[in-house]
Amino acid sequence: MDYKPNDPRRHYILRVASHIFALNLSENKIPNLIPIQNFCDTNTPLLIIAKDERKNTFDITNEMRNNHHSDLTQVIFYKLEAIALPLDNYKSKISVLSLRGRPTDALIHSMKEIFKHTIENDSETSANSHLNTILNELEMCIKPKNDTEKRSIHDEINYWKARKDSVALQYSQAFQILDMKLEMLMNCRIDEIYEVIDAAEDCLNQLWNCEPSFPQSGMKKIMESIGLLIINSITNKVEMNDIWKSDKTDTTIDTLHAINSLCEQWKFAITTLVEQWKEDVDHPWKGDKPMISTFEILQKQTDKILSLKLLSNQMNELMEDKNEQKEMEQIIRNIFGTMPIFTCNNSMQQNWKIKLLEVERSIEPIVERALPVLRKRLQFNQITDDVAINNLIKFKYFLNRPSIKEKLSMEREMLLSRLGNAVEAQKREAIERIATNDIPVGQYLTEIAAKLIWIRHEINKVENIKIVCNELLNDLTTYKMVETKIQDTIDEMHSLESDSFSIWCQEMIKAVSNSTNSIALETSGKLMSIEQKGGNLIVNYSDRLVRLLREVRQLIGLGFVIPRKIIECANTGEQFYKYAIVLKQVAHFYNSVDQQMLPCQQALMLDEALAFEKLILSGKKGERTTTNMVSWNNPKHLQEFIEKLQAAAERLTLHN
Repeated sequence: MDYKPNDPRRHYILRVASHIFALNLSENKIPNLIPIQNFCDTNTPLLIIAKDERKNTFDITNEMRNNHHSDLTQVIFYKLEAIALPLDNYKSKISVLSLRGRPTDALIHSMKEIFKHTIENDSETSANSHLNTILNELEMCIKPKNDTEKRSIHDEINYWKARKDSVALQYSQAFQILDMKLEMLMNCRIDEIYEVIDAAEDCLNQLWNCEPSFPQSGMKKIMESIGLLIINSITNKVEMNDIWKSDKTDTTIDTLHAINSLCEQWKFAITTLVEQWKEDVDHPWKGDKPMISTFEILQKQTDKILSLKLLSNQMNELMEDKNEQKEMEQIIRNIFGTMPIFTCNNSMQQNWKIKLLEVERSIEPIVERALPVLRKRLQFNQITDDVAINNLIKFKYFLNRPSIKEKLSMEREMLLSRLGNAVEAQKREAIERIATNDIPVGQYLTEIAAKLIWIRHEINKVENIKIVCNELLNDLTTYKMVETKIQDTIDEMHSLESDSFSIWCQEMIKAVSNSTNSIALETSGKLMSIEQKGGNLIVNYSDRLVRLLREVRQLIGLGFVIPRKIIECANTGEQFYKYAIVLKQVAHFYNSVDQQMLPCQQALMLDEALAFEKLILSGKKGERTTTNMVSWNNPKHLQEFIEKLQAAAERLTLHN
């Protein structure tokens, strides 16, 4: 849609709005003219120019939003026919109304004003009496029954702020973080809405945990109010004119994925909270989860748009011809037009479904053209299993179409059979490699951690195959049989993982229970001992214990629950680990000191060498079979002893 300067239609619209707002609005003062262009040049039926006196901001949009409040003034332009405005008689095609506050209040007030004189002048006639009854019924239906029901989330927050009692103070504090985040909602990026949902979750949980808890009826209304604000914020950030443009494909796909993630986040947050509150003994939640179905509708419609968008993308990749993609996108754009991404009322949803069916029928001939190319790309007998799965995922929007499923039924059956056989082969290989201990060990992984990570990786591969088969091949006759085979493999691999961990636990418990085994640190024992045969100094802190510390850390990181006896051994070892490292360095120095001294210097360094040796050894002169009696369980003496050893070793080294 090209921008044309000095368009009389835009000039007229801004002049009318300027008169109502008592301002001087011009095109160069408005950053976003796209909604006005849409209203003038397409069949878009609505244009709203809104002034928010709270924030001192202007907003222009083609959709009616739900965030109405007493300080919001709106000028609404609407067309009598859903057509582009002609340049010659555009004024006759536009109607205008102004609105301040809630539309329902304005409707009731307007109806009363229109019929006031008729009813007052002749209220006794049956027709006017009936009219008066209808107006009263309309007001009763539209107006909320009490103040708490009609409050928006902003009104709710302000209501509790204004009250000064202790209960109101609790509620007001719970609302604080949400209040800050709601301020950013209309102007933030889509990826920042996650913060608003997080704040809403925290706020709702705090309200429920107050004393007394916030009433459940009020909680439902707050959830609905927040949910609708979030949905409006999401949909207002999606420019429908841009969705089907090829040059904005990547941005659009990212946006649609982000909307899906936000819907998942909201559903998870509300479900988690409600399930948690149902277990509350003093104040259990009763009933369903509010605002879940509304987000499910948004997610479903987003999925459909994403599916069509990715389908046109894949058409370009398959055919290597952008004309096919452009043709498909043009068809979709012509049918959907500027229809909003989210429609909540039943009639609009029905219209959405009708348009979707029309799109499916219209693009089917284009999809058919890609079938021979797709069949060639999926020559299942000429590719590896991984490539086959990648192709299934890559072209899933094609392969999920009923007509394509039917025409590729033979190839799909062959692939399903092959994937079933591949899964069984993978299971046999896993069992064999674990039995022979043929598992790749990384530089920083212990043997047991490497084994368990490898098993989990194999499980993940099989689970991916299961997901792909379930999504794309579940209509085939042999699917149930293959699904059982895949699930059996997953179960057996989980058993391999569990058995491997159990065997390690049994071995470690046996080792730490054996007092003669060096893995169990005897804290009351001596720090070091002299090797009888070679006379070398040995630190009584085994390398196996060092490895156990690494194993325990890595297994806990993987989510395994370590038996208490092993944990106690590891905790003891961890407590003295830093001392053991220093002592091992000292022992190495002691065992190699004679090699480090030049023969001609040994006599000169005799005093330092004897002083160093005296610190290590105890007993009478000439007895070199026992070491100093400092033990692990005296940290103060241990620290002092190590400092003396380090100082003596340093003096010896410097003199050397």
